[in-house]
Amino acid sequence: MNNKFIILLLVLAMLFVSCTNQNEQIVTINKSIEKATPITEQVTNETIMKNYISNFLATGYSKYYIINSIESDILSQGIENDKFEAIIHTNMNCNNPLKNPDSIPYIQEVKEKAYKESDPEKKHILQQEYMILYSEYLKCFDSNYAFKLTAEMKDNKINEETIQLFIEIDADNGVKYE
Repeated sequence: MNNKFIILLLVLAMLFVSCTNQNEQIVTINKSIEKATPITEQVTNETIMKNYISNFLATGYSKYYIINSIESDILSQGIENDKFEAIIHTNMNCNNPLKNPDSIPYIQEVKEKAYKESDPEKKHILQQEYMILYSEYLKCFDSNYAFKLTAEMKDNKINEETIQLFIEIDADNGVKYE
């Protein structure tokens, strides 16, 4: 029995030594790769615009909603006399904060009206309205925006300090930005 125990210990020791040696080789290889290829991220005008809009929307809406994603598509862009202008379409996917929908005042109000209603037909309509509001509160939804972004250019890059963002509004005679 002692011979089996000693052999088992020797096998485990050899396995441990071989695993440790392989890990040291892998770490050495990874360190040499890190030294050889420094990671540099080039910030493009497109990245600056998309980040600016994402931060703008997140700042305004994250107080009230859980933001799942913000995606922007640049529809047009141009530079004239060192002034940059772009039209950007943005989609924001979000949902209401995770709460019991019955704790939301407007949903609670419809539920109470349905409970108090004595007319069976009106009660049924209010109950349906309550169920719709309840289920919609829990769903994700999309919000779409059309922006015009303007900025000054400096060395072919957008000067972030000069960015102005305008939102498209409905206008009687064409597109208008405010």
